[in-house]
Amino acid sequence: MARSTATRSSAVALGIGVAAALFWHGEARGVPEGGPGAAGAREGRILLHAEAPPLGHTGGFGEPTCVICHIGDDENAYGGSVSILGLPEAYEPGAIYALTVVLGAEETTVAGFQLSARFSEGETAGGSAGELAPVSPRVEVKAGENGVAYAHQNVAGSPAQRPDGSVWLVEWTAPESDDAVVFHVAANSGNGDNSPLSDLVYRAEVRVQGGRRRSRTITGGRRRCPGLSR
Repeated sequence: MARSTATRSSAVALGIGVAAALFWHGEARGVPEGGPGAAGAREGRILLHAEAPPLGHTGGFGEPTCVICHIGDDENAYGGSVSILGLPEAYEPGAIYALTVVLGAEETTVAGFQLSARFSEGETAGGSAGELAPVSPRVEVKAGENGVAYAHQNVAGSPAQRPDGSVWLVEWTAPESDDAVVFHVAANSGNGDNSPLSDLVYRAEVRVQGGRRRSRTITGGRRRCPGLSR
């Protein structure tokens, strides 16, 4: 289904349009001439916050998502989605997992995402669980003021890899713990019109059970069972 804001009432559309225009005007003026993102802006292929989305916008633990800036429709609209591939049902403490964040959305020209991994309950709830690390030059990881690590796209990771979405690679080192972990991810599908209008935002949440260490296999030697004689 093609994107459109025509279904909104004229009053709501006008109010949103004016607010978005003012917001975008301020953001566009922040792109230095000849600096990162300037070429993309001239080509009409720049994503709002292309260099890095504001930290703390995954939708988890009371956080907002990209939808507060990107105005297109409700979250998870038009049959699109964002998902995290590579997560186990239960993690092994200290193990390293190769994760793939997949955004699927039609008419995607530019795209972005933000991912966090946090303990889901108990005294550590909301705190970073393990470590996130970029696997490609299209991804960066930064810590927010809350101490939580966020993986996200950078300028190189903003252009869509295909017309129906994009993919980003992240590495997760599981914590040395047995507490459950929750992953929150938000992604933006932009149409590349140099404005936050008609962009679509998707979000997802994945919970992983507490750590399970690999069972040890004992080989060699004999064990004498009580009550049995040779």
